[in-house]
Amino acid sequence: MNKEAIFAAAKPKVREVEVEEWGVRLNVRAHTLRSRMALLDADTINADAVEEYERDQALPDDERTGVERVERFDAAIINFIHSIVDDNGDQLFDLSDHDRFRDLSYATLVSIHMAIQQVNEVKPVSFTDLKKNSD
Repeated sequence: MNKEAIFAAAKPKVREVEVEEWGVRLNVRAHTLRSRMALLDADTINADAVEEYERDQALPDDERTGVERVERFDAAIINFIHSIVDDNGDQLFDLSDHDRFRDLSYATLVSIHMAIQQVNEVKPVSFTDLKKNSD
C-alpha cells in the first residue's frame, strides 16, 4: 500500500439520521482534523468576541467604545454546523445559522447530537495488538 491509496481510502464516515420532527434525513459526517480545528477556531473567536464585549460593558458609560453585543456560542450547535453535510459531503450550515438552531426542539437536537457523537466515536487502539502486527 502506498500513501496515495491511504489518502484516497481515508474518507470520513457519514451516517444518515432520520429526523422525524423535521420530516428529513440528515447526513452527519465524522470530523476530519481540518473540520475539528475549524470548529475549535469558531468557538475561540466567539469566546474572544464575548470577552471583548464584556470588558467594554464593564467600563463607565463615557469610556465604552461601543463594541457590538455578542452572545456566546453553544458548543453543541457549533458541532451541528460542522457535522451536518449535504449529499455531496459539503457542510450544509454555517455560523450564521447558529441562532436559528437555538429555537429548535431540544429533544430533536439531542438525538442529532447523539448521532454525531456516534459517528465520531474513537475506539481505543491496543498497543499490544499493534506490537504483534509489527513483528
